[in-house]
Amino acid sequence: MRIKFLFIILTSFIFQISFAQSKYPELLKKKQFEKAEAKADKTLEKNPDDIEANFYKAAINIHKKNENLNSDVAYRYALIADSLYALVTDKEEIKDLKKKKISKSGINSSISKAMSLRYSQAVKDNTLEAYQNLLSDMPNADEGFKQRVHDKIELIHFNNIQDKNSIAAYQQFLDTHPQSAATEKAKARISELAFDKAAHSNTKKSYKDFVDTYPDSKEFSEAKKRYKALQWLVEDPIGCWCKYSTMYETAAKENVVNMAADSLLAIGERRKNIAILQYCVNHFSGEKRDKAFLLLHDIITDDGEMASLDLFYKKNGDPLFQDIRVEDYRLAAMGDLLKLEKEYYPGNFEKYDAYIKEAAPRERAFVALQRYMSPEIKKKQYDIALAKLEVYAKYFGKNNQKINDLRALLQTKVDKSIQIKSIGPPVNTVSGGEYVPVITADGKLMYFCGKSRPDSVGGEDIYVAKNMNDNWVQPELVRDLSMSSTNDAPLSVSADGTQLLMFISGQINYAKKTKTGWTRPVPYPKQINSERWQADAMITSDGRAMLFTSIRPDGYGLVDARPYHGSYHYAADIYVSVLDENDEWGEPINLGSVINTQYCDRMPFLHPDMKTLYFSSDGHGGLGGLDVYKSTRLADSCWNCWSEPVNLGKEINTESHDWGYKITTEGDKAYFAKGVRGEASQDIYSVNLPVSMRPDLVATISGKLLNDKGEAVDAEIVWEDLVTGQIIGKSQADPKDGSYFIVLPLGKMYGYYVEKDGYFPLSDNVDLRNHKESVKINKDITMISITDMVDKGVAVPITNLFFNTNESVILPYSIPELKRVAGILKSQGLKVEIRGHTDNVGDAAKNQVLSENRAKAVKEFLVKEGYDDALLTTKGYGATKPIADNNTDAGRAKNRRVELRIVK
Repeated sequence: MRIKFLFIILTSFIFQISFAQSKYPELLKKKQFEKAEAKADKTLEKNPDDIEANFYKAAINIHKKNENLNSDVAYRYALIADSLYALVTDKEEIKDLKKKKISKSGINSSISKAMSLRYSQAVKDNTLEAYQNLLSDMPNADEGFKQRVHDKIELIHFNNIQDKNSIAAYQQFLDTHPQSAATEKAKARISELAFDKAAHSNTKKSYKDFVDTYPDSKEFSEAKKRYKALQWLVEDPIGCWCKYSTMYETAAKENVVNMAADSLLAIGERRKNIAILQYCVNHFSGEKRDKAFLLLHDIITDDGEMASLDLFYKKNGDPLFQDIRVEDYRLAAMGDLLKLEKEYYPGNFEKYDAYIKEAAPRERAFVALQRYMSPEIKKKQYDIALAKLEVYAKYFGKNNQKINDLRALLQTKVDKSIQIKSIGPPVNTVSGGEYVPVITADGKLMYFCGKSRPDSVGGEDIYVAKNMNDNWVQPELVRDLSMSSTNDAPLSVSADGTQLLMFISGQINYAKKTKTGWTRPVPYPKQINSERWQADAMITSDGRAMLFTSIRPDGYGLVDARPYHGSYHYAADIYVSVLDENDEWGEPINLGSVINTQYCDRMPFLHPDMKTLYFSSDGHGGLGGLDVYKSTRLADSCWNCWSEPVNLGKEINTESHDWGYKITTEGDKAYFAKGVRGEASQDIYSVNLPVSMRPDLVATISGKLLNDKGEAVDAEIVWEDLVTGQIIGKSQADPKDGSYFIVLPLGKMYGYYVEKDGYFPLSDNVDLRNHKESVKINKDITMISITDMVDKGVAVPITNLFFNTNESVILPYSIPELKRVAGILKSQGLKVEIRGHTDNVGDAAKNQVLSENRAKAVKEFLVKEGYDDALLTTKGYGATKPIADNNTDAGRAKNRRVELRIVK
């Protein structure tokens, strides 16, 4: 209907242009568009400045109603008619044009109609490209028209961030588009997401923070209501419960004392906090003490271990609960008789049967059930194992999580596509043992621990094998890291391949790669290496965090850290330490109760996607021993926010201990070691991961950092989120050959730059916001020294500099780069020429002006950053100095640049 109405208006407009001397109106009335256009083209061929022909050329293209409707042509000829009409000064000529019904207002109407048609088509397409092309093709449009188009662009940006649905994304939108029509919607979504986050925490602190931050939100009243309701009953997770104990001990009023006691009990029960409940047992009396006693008893003795009973009753002997004590020790003694550290022996069936039935749902009873099922699981007779499970499931109560999970594992159809294969010789040997495989992020090297190999130095030594055409070739002993008197085991290697982490006598050490080899291992500081024990360390791919396993007082296991489940594995937790702004390691953060259990949780491997965690645990149930699990990090800024762990399945996990899995960057394969001639002799294996167990796809950027002589440059590469300006990570180039390797999660727009004293910080960028497939970029970088810039006049492009098409307003993504450039230039105090360039598309004169304006925009920014205006000059070269082929998109992109050249 709107198109029909527009057609009527346009028809009316054209038909008003009628005069005896012109044949155009008659041709248009008869819809003889081709004939009319041929007439106009013939006239324009002879006289391009014919106002009538230009005017009707525009009118014809507005009026044509077919698939070849060309509003761009209409707009262009209307503009020509307008510029020619403005030059007419002869009164007779003006009078003649008026007779032909050609006037300033009529021409303006043509321009407006052409713009309206083009705008309608862009709205129909509704893409960023359509709107940006509209602005590019109609640079002379009035500000009102441009604003309408910008509003549409902002709306698309808003719709895109709705897919991300995060507070940071909406805040970035507000910062970038403060005057957008979608501002209120963005603010509303921020408050909704913030309230959801507060509700998820459900603490008085989370609601108080929301109330203070979002006083004008629609959720304000509800948040305040919940804050008041929780004020006395719930303690902040990061707060101190001691204030309630102080209140309990010092308050004069009985109601306040009772309130403090109730709060302590509620907090202790909710957190399963041994310290709080022990305080309650020691200080309370009557029903409150009895409740605290039973809660504490269930937490400490739930494992069914004799040592746990000793730990509990040593502090909490109470004649009122003598019957419970006697029963606890009786069942623990029954469990000891099973010798769960050994394989199941069918002759012990009656002992297993009696113990499981009487001790369930205790943890030790579940372990006994796993051992009882282990022969069938080992033989992959899952139906028989499932039948055994169902016999005893009822003794563990309704909806027991571990029973349900184990049942689901056994019932799942076997995935025959999953194949476990030995990587074979020359890595694996018959006489020796090979284990703890560590794969570099680029997949080219494998470090591993070798024992009793023919070329061993002694004890456990470190070897490295290269991958050639998807085959591992003869390993070499890493002599720098293998000492004859020690057991040396690799833990992991940094994503850039320049730092190797090692386990030495319960401590985490690291060695760095140099031009001549590896440095001697050095222990990490006390934040990482506590007085107890730590292992299984890995540096995240961004180089900013370390995950490791440790036994610490704040862990979920009992503080004496004794072995559990009839094995040598201790109650260890997985932690993370994060580098601060001064590159100092922060205090370790426990990954939380979703990942860590009361038992053994080890071998964390965070994939380079920075969200998919693989780890081994015997506390989440599973088939027996340590099983490998996968969990997803729920937020970039949170280290204790994880999805429920998922067992990798019965094709990968076994009835024994499965651990040490390292996943390739591609995410389709894992490497690990397992016993082949008993646990003392191991080989390295690989397994293809099913799609459901793979991490997210990533992008990799690799190449070499070289100087102009082709020599390696030992430099640091820093990458940042160009939308937020936040530094994401750092990587080191190989000091020997200059090779570098960066892994980036998809979904962000990244910039990366190289930092090295004496060199200009060269940069580049990659936009991964809309990528759904993995990306591989190989690019060598030639570093340019400040000296060469001065002596040789070498011009260096500002790569991470962004403008809209045909505009010279610097986009926000450019700010981190320009601030960095400003800092470098200010430190040098040199005179600089800022040079603007374009590709060869479009009008040469306009390109010249555009190149000048962009150079001026950069200068204005640098001056605002404090650089001396007198030291900066600008020059535009338009399309006259290309550095690449203008016949390709990639070449044109390189030619559109702003460069810096130091002037002597």
